[in-house]
Amino acid sequence: AVERWTDQVAAEHGFTDVGHTLEIFGTCADCAR
Repeated sequence: AVERWTDQVAAEHGFTDVGHTLEIFGTCADCAR
């Protein structure tokens, strides 16, 4: 799914040979208490 999205965004902006990095940030359940 991420690959399709990056390909679509790249095509819309005229880019090819696109690489990507996905970073997810958050707080674990124990720390959220």
